[in-house]
Amino acid sequence: PRPGYDGPWLHLSGPHAPKAAVLGRHGLNVDVIDGPNGTASALKMCFAGIMKGLTALGCASTLAATRSGIAEPLLHTLERSQPELWVWFRRQIPAMYPKTWRWIGEMEEIAGYLEEHEGAAMFEGAARLFAHLSDESDAAAESVRTLQASFGAPRDIGDGRPAVRQ
Repeated sequence: PRPGYDGPWLHLSGPHAPKAAVLGRHGLNVDVIDGPNGTASALKMCFAGIMKGLTALGCASTLAATRSGIAEPLLHTLERSQPELWVWFRRQIPAMYPKTWRWIGEMEEIAGYLEEHEGAAMFEGAARLFAHLSDESDAAAESVRTLQASFGAPRDIGDGRPAVRQ
């Protein structure tokens, strides 16, 4: 939690979830999901798949456009055609830089949850992309610089640590 942020949310399910919902009276955002144990975990994986998967898609497409020499026309087209998505990417991609290392496991977990259905391979690819962006190679640093040039530098994440290696 940080000033101006209405989160995080604690999603609960299972037979004991209503008892734990009391935490909502003590400053936490609590959402009790009807269903057995594991239902709230499924919600988390599906939601993270959308949010982080969309971030991965924006990064991968922008890096490919840069390699093809069409980054500027791509970003201009995105801004003109999908202004809400453009604004979202300009907020989410810079916020992603310091987190890529931990998103690897999340994408692998989502791929495992999906097994071989509903695009599991897409999330395996997202895990590989986040692994690339978080490694210590010159190629990874160049990819991060490319994304920063397209979407902006990392924002202050409020804990005094550098948001991304330079």
